[in-house]
Amino acid sequence: MKNLRKLCLGIVLLTLFTLTACLGTKNYNYKMNNDVTDGNVVVTVKGDKVINYSTNIEIKSYAKSNLETLKYLYNMYYGSLKGVKYTIDYNESKQLAKIKLDIDLTKADIKELYKKRILIDKEVKYISLKDIEKILSTQGYKRVK
Repeated sequence: MKNLRKLCLGIVLLTLFTLTACLGTKNYNYKMNNDVTDGNVVVTVKGDKVINYSTNIEIKSYAKSNLETLKYLYNMYYGSLKGVKYTIDYNESKQLAKIKLDIDLTKADIKELYKKRILIDKEVKYISLKDIEKILSTQGYKRVK
């Protein structure tokens, strides 16, 4: 009888441990390189639901005269959105623009992202990994393992 209790308790604990491990978050990395742009994206998911999207983009041979326009466009597009942070830096000697964009999808309004066609092209309750991978592949990104 004691052995049966120990066995049952062991099975219950193993099941709880397995379920807890499955509920954790996982990061997926994507890269894109071409003559003009280097991009790196990290997508954090919980299950199939994307909870964070972070990208770093370097634009080579970027003219400083275009920098204000780039900043204006990013502010217009992302500035008012909840859960979105971005920075734009410029290295004048290398003519290199660096853009960092973070979208916390636990705070962002999915409807607002849809209206601006950011990360999604259809109305959804949440953004799935499949949706993100589809968009990234059309932009030339490949998953890095």
